[in-house]
Amino acid sequence: MYGMTSNTMCSHESIRPYPWGQVKIGGFIGGRIDSVIRNRIMRQDIAALVEPFITRQDDREWRGEFWGKWFLSLVDAWNYTHDESVKQKMEEALDALLKAQDEAGLITACLQQPGQWGQWDIWGRRYTLAGLLACYESTGDQRALRAAQRLADYTMEELARYDTSVVQIGKFLGMPSSTIIEPLVDLYHHTGEERYLDHAQSIVTDWRRYDAPRLVDKALDRIPVGDRNHAKITEENWWSRENGLKAYEMMACYEALCHLYRQTGQGEYLNAAVNAWQSIRDDEIMACGSGSAGECWYHGRRHQLEPLAKMMESCTAMLWIKLGLQILQLTNDPKVADEIERAFYNAYLHSMKPDGSWFCRHNPMSGIKEAGENQCGMEQNCCVANGPRIMMLWPRMCVMRGDEGPVINFYGQYQADVTLDEGIDLKLSMESDYPRSGDILLRVDPSRAARFVLRLRIPAWCESARVQVNGRPIEKVIAGTYLSIDRTWEPNDRIEISLGMNPRLLEETDQQKIVHQAVMYGPLLLARDKRLDAGRWDEPVRFIMANHGQIQMSPCSTSTHGRDIWGEWTVPVMCNDKQIDAHYCDYASAGNTWAADSQFQVWSRGERST
Repeated sequence: MYGMTSNTMCSHESIRPYPWGQVKIGGFIGGRIDSVIRNRIMRQDIAALVEPFITRQDDREWRGEFWGKWFLSLVDAWNYTHDESVKQKMEEALDALLKAQDEAGLITACLQQPGQWGQWDIWGRRYTLAGLLACYESTGDQRALRAAQRLADYTMEELARYDTSVVQIGKFLGMPSSTIIEPLVDLYHHTGEERYLDHAQSIVTDWRRYDAPRLVDKALDRIPVGDRNHAKITEENWWSRENGLKAYEMMACYEALCHLYRQTGQGEYLNAAVNAWQSIRDDEIMACGSGSAGECWYHGRRHQLEPLAKMMESCTAMLWIKLGLQILQLTNDPKVADEIERAFYNAYLHSMKPDGSWFCRHNPMSGIKEAGENQCGMEQNCCVANGPRIMMLWPRMCVMRGDEGPVINFYGQYQADVTLDEGIDLKLSMESDYPRSGDILLRVDPSRAARFVLRLRIPAWCESARVQVNGRPIEKVIAGTYLSIDRTWEPNDRIEISLGMNPRLLEETDQQKIVHQAVMYGPLLLARDKRLDAGRWDEPVRFIMANHGQIQMSPCSTSTHGRDIWGEWTVPVMCNDKQIDAHYCDYASAGNTWAADSQFQVWSRGERST
């Protein structure tokens, strides 16, 4: 168990991001970051997002979330690029929002009736608050902080006037409304005003009511997230208050608990978040690193062969990554980083259009990737609004700051220019096309000789990792741990990392006792795509195992195909008693035309391999 005694203040995190702009991403992921800024974030119509706050007509809709979700990614785009055109758009968006704030301090998209709130009213205010506070943190603009305080104060006073808790407002046991905890905690952090922290903690107290989600108690009691109901949930009452299974909002509440833990040091907050994370990982997360059906938990790991409707909402993968980042910072557990990596390279990138302009609503294991509907009369939906936020977080996660030196969580192509505690400048330059291969070169270049600990995550799936410093092998490189290299580093030192990307066979048995198989290559889930094997892409196959018990496969050159496929491999298989070469691509690239010509499947039906 993680945590601290209830009267101990949390003085620091285990690891934390370096300041914005110190880590720059190149290669394939760097291109995707640039694309999402250019084609999604910067093309957003500000007036369309602010209009709901002017008309205030919502009751059962959630138009109030869109400005905040988008603005969070816009602020991060400015933090990352310091592009003046991004800064100008931030200022325009802030100015437009502030004009929609009334004299009392309220910003809402909902109809206002005394003592009544729209089902998603507090949820929308939460995202508005988060956007305003992100702006203040980035720019120091006092207008944003003052607007956030006025909105939070109005909301707390309004709730007190009618003796109501946010837990009593809205669907899903009040979990969406409860997520306002996070910006309240952040307001306390910025202002020191105890009323914000007190109100945040009162919401957690209200979770213990009989008609509330009891998120702390149930997590500490290790009740699986798929068993969090107050009534039998059917198709008729799925979108109801009684349904306590809503995946995105539940994870957002546990993410908020992590913020609350930082300010209070109450160990049960962190322990509850860690236990919930473990429940989701063990019982819900599927091969591609995400879960949920109909946006809710349902013990999905055991049902991933079933063609369920609305499988794996993209927002679920996005919040799974964000919750993982919070827990990673507080625990520095490499298992958490493993799950972030799997979700990012598979479910998350699968949801993103190659040009960064859109994010699909759901991520099935087979079929056709679809854009999803526009919601609430807006020309987007929740996943489109959320998607850019995760891409902008990636530079914050790859390399982070530990107490003894840098911590390398994820590999790829990037450069970090950071400062050590002793005031020594350090440049970390990584060259790799990971995860298409496991060969990584990391240049460690301090401005002068300095002793510090550099930690490298060795993924749990990699049993054959090798690490050399200036050509000399490092011993005891253990899968599923951080390798700590404590030495005096000199300018132009080199670390060579070889992560054995041996393919691994996954097997699941369906209700008819038929074995289905899938392939993992490093952190990548592979899939068959109609573009690669037009006549055979969905036929049953049996994998041919080499003498050492591993799948045989070899990389293809994708440059000759003219397809938007990141990684492609040839795998010899048996099909209809004949050996053929099947072609697999990474799951993120599968279905990338978003049409029937790139229909795909992950699980191949067939007999157990011999």
